[in-house]
Amino acid sequence: KDKWVLAFSVFGPETYKELKTALSKCLDRDVRLQSDFFMDFDSMGQILKHCFVNVETKEKIVEKRYASISALFESIKFTGTTGKNNLNGVFWTPGLLKRVEEEYMQKYNNISVTYQLGYFLCSGNKISKSIKEV
Repeated sequence: KDKWVLAFSVFGPETYKELKTALSKCLDRDVRLQSDFFMDFDSMGQILKHCFVNVETKEKIVEKRYASISALFESIKFTGTTGKNNLNGVFWTPGLLKRVEEEYMQKYNNISVTYQLGYFLCSGNKISKSIKEV
Protein backbone atom coordinates (compact mmCIF):
# COMPACT_ATOMS: atom_id res chain seq x y z
CA LYS A 1 0.00 0.00 0.00
CA ASP A 2 1.18 3.54 -0.81
CA LYS A 3 4.16 2.19 -2.77
CA TRP A 4 3.52 4.34 -5.82
CA VAL A 5 6.31 4.80 -8.34
CA LEU A 6 6.33 7.17 -11.29
CA ALA A 7 9.20 7.34 -13.78
CA PHE A 8 9.24 9.55 -16.87
CA SER A 9 11.35 11.78 -19.06
CA VAL A 10 10.56 15.13 -20.66
CA PHE A 11 12.16 17.78 -22.84
CA GLY A 12 13.18 21.03 -21.15
CA PRO A 13 12.84 24.66 -22.27
CA GLU A 14 16.42 24.80 -23.63
CA THR A 15 15.51 22.25 -26.31
CA TYR A 16 15.95 23.62 -29.87
CA LYS A 17 17.64 26.82 -28.65
CA GLU A 18 19.85 26.95 -31.77
CA LEU A 19 16.80 26.76 -34.03
CA LYS A 20 15.18 29.59 -32.10
CA THR A 21 18.31 31.75 -32.42
CA ALA A 22 18.69 31.16 -36.16
CA LEU A 23 15.00 31.70 -36.89
CA SER A 24 14.85 34.87 -34.75
CA LYS A 25 17.84 36.27 -36.63
CA CYS A 26 16.28 35.50 -40.03
CA LEU A 27 12.94 37.08 -39.07
CA ASP A 28 14.62 39.99 -37.24
CA ARG A 29 12.46 39.47 -34.15
CA ASP A 30 12.25 37.23 -31.11
CA VAL A 31 10.53 33.97 -31.97
CA ARG A 32 8.96 31.66 -29.40
CA LEU A 33 9.05 27.98 -30.17
CA GLN A 34 6.83 25.42 -28.47
CA SER A 35 9.83 24.37 -26.37
CA ASP A 36 9.86 27.83 -24.75
CA PHE A 37 6.67 26.78 -22.99
CA PHE A 38 8.12 23.55 -21.55
CA MET A 39 8.28 23.63 -17.75
CA ASP A 40 11.71 23.91 -16.17
CA PHE A 41 12.82 20.88 -14.17
CA ASP A 42 13.07 22.64 -10.79
CA SER A 43 9.43 23.76 -11.02
CA MET A 44 8.34 20.31 -12.12
CA GLY A 45 10.20 18.75 -9.19
CA GLN A 46 8.53 21.14 -6.74
CA ILE A 47 5.10 20.20 -8.04
CA LEU A 48 5.89 16.48 -7.82
CA LYS A 49 7.03 16.87 -4.19
CA HIS A 50 3.42 17.68 -3.29
CA CYS A 51 2.42 14.17 -4.39
CA PHE A 52 5.50 12.02 -3.69
CA VAL A 53 7.81 11.56 -0.71
CA ASN A 54 10.89 11.01 -2.88
CA VAL A 55 11.56 12.88 -6.13
CA GLU A 56 14.82 12.24 -7.95
CA THR A 57 15.76 14.24 -11.02
CA LYS A 58 18.56 14.08 -13.51
CA GLU A 59 19.25 16.44 -16.38
CA LYS A 60 21.11 15.55 -19.52
CA ILE A 61 22.07 17.79 -22.43
CA VAL A 62 22.41 16.07 -25.80
CA GLU A 63 23.57 17.76 -29.00
CA LYS A 64 22.60 16.18 -32.27
CA ARG A 65 23.75 17.15 -35.76
CA TYR A 66 21.69 16.90 -38.92
CA ALA A 67 22.57 16.92 -42.61
CA SER A 68 20.13 19.75 -43.36
CA ILE A 69 17.40 21.88 -41.83
CA SER A 70 14.88 19.58 -43.54
CA ALA A 71 16.44 16.57 -41.78
CA LEU A 72 16.12 18.42 -38.46
CA PHE A 73 12.43 19.10 -39.09
CA GLU A 74 11.87 15.49 -40.08
CA SER A 75 13.40 14.46 -36.74
CA ILE A 76 11.17 16.88 -34.84
CA LYS A 77 8.16 15.39 -36.64
CA PHE A 78 9.10 11.91 -35.39
CA THR A 79 9.16 13.05 -31.74
CA GLY A 80 5.38 13.27 -31.99
CA THR A 81 5.50 17.01 -31.46
CA THR A 82 2.86 18.90 -33.34
CA GLY A 83 3.06 22.11 -31.35
CA LYS A 84 0.98 25.21 -31.72
CA ASN A 85 1.73 27.91 -34.25
CA ASN A 86 3.67 30.35 -32.07
CA LEU A 87 5.32 32.05 -35.03
CA ASN A 88 2.49 34.56 -35.57
CA GLY A 89 1.66 33.70 -39.15
CA VAL A 90 5.15 32.77 -40.35
CA PHE A 91 5.11 30.01 -42.93
CA TRP A 92 8.04 27.73 -43.68
CA THR A 93 8.68 28.63 -47.29
CA PRO A 94 11.63 27.23 -49.25
CA GLY A 95 13.25 30.68 -49.05
CA LEU A 96 12.92 30.85 -45.25
CA LEU A 97 14.26 27.30 -44.91
CA LYS A 98 17.29 28.29 -46.99
CA ARG A 99 17.91 31.46 -44.94
CA VAL A 100 17.64 29.56 -41.63
CA GLU A 101 20.04 26.90 -42.90
CA GLU A 102 22.50 29.59 -44.02
CA GLU A 103 22.25 31.32 -40.63
CA TYR A 104 22.90 27.99 -38.89
CA MET A 105 26.01 27.39 -40.99
CA GLN A 106 27.30 30.92 -40.38
CA LYS A 107 26.74 30.82 -36.62
CA TYR A 108 27.37 27.14 -35.76
CA ASN A 109 29.18 25.69 -38.82
CA ASN A 110 26.62 22.85 -38.84
CA ILE A 111 22.94 22.06 -38.38
CA SER A 112 22.66 20.92 -34.78
CA VAL A 113 20.27 21.28 -31.89
CA THR A 114 20.42 20.85 -28.17
CA TYR A 115 17.99 18.52 -26.46
CA GLN A 116 17.55 19.26 -22.77
CA LEU A 117 16.29 16.05 -21.18
CA GLY A 118 14.88 15.65 -17.69
CA TYR A 119 14.53 12.25 -16.03
CA PHE A 120 12.26 11.89 -13.01
CA LEU A 121 11.82 9.03 -10.55
CA CYS A 122 9.15 9.57 -7.91
CA SER A 123 8.07 7.26 -5.10
CA GLY A 124 6.06 7.26 -1.89
CA ASN A 125 2.47 8.42 -2.03
CA LYS A 126 1.65 11.72 -0.28
CA ILE A 127 -1.89 11.73 -1.63
CA SER A 128 -4.43 10.52 0.94
CA LYS A 129 -6.94 9.07 -1.50
CA SER A 130 -6.15 6.29 -3.89
CA ILE A 131 -7.16 6.47 -7.53
CA LYS A 132 -9.92 3.93 -6.81
CA GLU A 133 -11.49 6.33 -4.29
CA VAL A 134 -11.58 9.30 -6.66
